[in-house]
Amino acid sequence: MAATEDDRVAITGVGMVGALGHDAVTNCAAARAGLSRAEELDVLNFAGDERWGNEPVVGHTVARLAEGFVGIGKLVLLAETALRDAVGRAGLRPETSGETGLFVNFSDQYFERAVSERRPDSGGDGSPSSDDAALEASRADQRALVQRLTERNGWSASHGGAIHGGHAGFASALRDALHAIETGALDRALVGGVDACVDPRALVAAAACGVLKTAANPVGFMPGEAAGFVVLERARTARARGASADVLVASPALEREAYHRLAGEPPIGRALARAVAAALGASEAGGAAGFVVADLNGDPFRAQEWGYALVRLTERWRLGDRPLWLPAIAFGEVGAATGAVALCVAVRALQRGYAPGARALVALAGDDDRRAAFCVTASH
Repeated sequence: MAATEDDRVAITGVGMVGALGHDAVTNCAAARAGLSRAEELDVLNFAGDERWGNEPVVGHTVARLAEGFVGIGKLVLLAETALRDAVGRAGLRPETSGETGLFVNFSDQYFERAVSERRPDSGGDGSPSSDDAALEASRADQRALVQRLTERNGWSASHGGAIHGGHAGFASALRDALHAIETGALDRALVGGVDACVDPRALVAAAACGVLKTAANPVGFMPGEAAGFVVLERARTARARGASADVLVASPALEREAYHRLAGEPPIGRALARAVAAALGASEAGGAAGFVVADLNGDPFRAQEWGYALVRLTERWRLGDRPLWLPAIAFGEVGAATGAVALCVAVRALQRGYAPGARALVALAGDDDRRAAFCVTASH
């Protein structure tokens, strides 16, 4: 028997920090208005270095909040700010009853690990290189960050935690959170992602892999930094405490491609098309999405994959006729925060009534082999 609308999981709050503001409302309104704060980065000395084309790299940074911070320090500031925004908008209080889980998606360090594997000391004798040790240390810091946030707020430590999944990792976190709520293990969940692609280590790795937009490489992504979170709970639970439950979310479809970003294979969009078709077919709303929010960021490989996926989907879904929203235009490439930012943008559009349709499709393609898609729908 199909679940009633009150049994379905709703998004009761969104929180975000990005280049256009320190909360979801400001960021989404500014993005809708077409604003951008892209500027030259000062985190590295770009002069006299041919990998940058001897010119500074342009990116999207969060003003004031995290200036001067790198690594885990920056992630802490971004994540805590977005979490406070989401919790506040959902109307959650310390005394709110029930079990709450925290699911946070971090970078999968795909490009950093690719560069590390090219180093002469990267494992010829089976031992990790210094780069490998630094990357693993950063993951340990991220896991500790989630644990501290969980303990500080009295949330459930038995469900959730840190996920290192890049673009598609957010969909995995969302799926796990939805399952925990639907099975009764949690009453609600905070799901999000945080990343800083403007940090020096990330910039160097992206440039080395040829995916960063520079004066020497005009096709590539402009880096950014952001954090985004959503609050999930059953619609009936939210309404019982007087919260709005006007946007419903369906479980993501997850697929794996036969190749990864740097494998030397052409992007054919097979797994991405399967994920999109499964997400659209599984949604209770039925029919095609009113609009699509995708993670295209200026990278030709990513654009080509999306194009081939559209060809595979044309016969039934004709998504090429739907409006395509690209948050990277406003916020830059924000890595592990991409899915959360895309979801915040879609939810705000549905809530405020300026969305071109009652349902949004979010499509995510990892740099590894993971592909994902899910739908969010305005409730009636």
